[in-house]
Amino acid sequence: FHGLAGEKKGHFKIRDYFDLYLTQGPFFTRTFNNLKTIHKNFEVIETGWSKLDAFEENKKKYNLEKKQLLKRQKAKHILLYAPTFSPKLTSAPNLLHPLKIFAQNNQDYIILLKFHPLMSSKWLKAYENLAQNTINIIFQTKKNIIKSLIMADILISDTSSVIYEFLLLDKPVITFNTISKNIYWENSSKFNNLEDLVKINFN
Repeated sequence: FHGLAGEKKGHFKIRDYFDLYLTQGPFFTRTFNNLKTIHKNFEVIETGWSKLDAFEENKKKYNLEKKQLLKRQKAKHILLYAPTFSPKLTSAPNLLHPLKIFAQNNQDYIILLKFHPLMSSKWLKAYENLAQNTINIIFQTKKNIIKSLIMADILISDTSSVIYEFLLLDKPVITFNTISKNIYWENSSKFNNLEDLVKINFN
């Protein structure tokens, strides 16, 4: 599976390609078992999700690197912005300016930008340009997001499976216009209150 975001379109679509679904946990298992009674052409086994092992195995691996990064930038916290690429769900067009203002007003934060490879090139270029012109914004190019998730103190997103991975690290999440029906984090429809939301969630 792509991730833990069961609310995304197509996650439970049965395409008749597979004989076996290995599910991440009870929520997914129940849904696929219900679908199994309808389609009757596949089995379901709950295995958990192997990607999560990497968080436990590497949770202390980047402590020194994080400490050095904060010291070098004279910062106290790391904020990770990792939006979805879906044109209908992404917050990228609306958060470009708020993130710029936040970075300018909060030099004690480092902002890591991590985009999905399928993100529109228009927004990739816009955010890369922002990072080049803002000392405390770093545009991440490596595909592996696990390191960024472990190092970050807070996550900003929208409707992305990365939210659930970050929550499992017991750290705060802020989303904008998420379509999730079960929200256990801060969600907002207003893009101009980013600074307040970050400070509230840190406290």
